[in-house]
Amino acid sequence: MMRVLFFNIAYMDYYKGSRENIDEPRHGGRYVDINGEAHEDMNFYPHLDDEWCLGFFETKRTNKETSNQLRIERLPDVQATDDDVDNVFGHLVCKA
Repeated sequence: MMRVLFFNIAYMDYYKGSRENIDEPRHGGRYVDINGEAHEDMNFYPHLDDEWCLGFFETKRTNKETSNQLRIERLPDVQATDDDVDNVFGHLVCKA
C-alpha cells in the first residue's frame, strides 16, 4: 500500500536557493513574509552527485508547549514506536 502525505511549502520557480529579484519564495506563510526566505528554497537542488534531491517542510505546532511533530503513527499500519516508515510518497504543494 502506498501512502501519500501532502506538504504546503513556499512557491518558487526553481528551488535552487533564494535569489533576490530572480527567485524569491512567496506564499509560504508568516515566516516567509517576515524574513523573505524559506527553508525549503533548495528542495529540488541536486545533491550527492546529482543522485538525490532533498525536500524540507516544517511541521506546525499544535500549541505553545509542545515542539513541532510529524505524527507518523496516524498513518495506517504504523505504530507510535516506529522510527521510520516505508512506502510513503511525499507530495509538495505550492500555491502559485
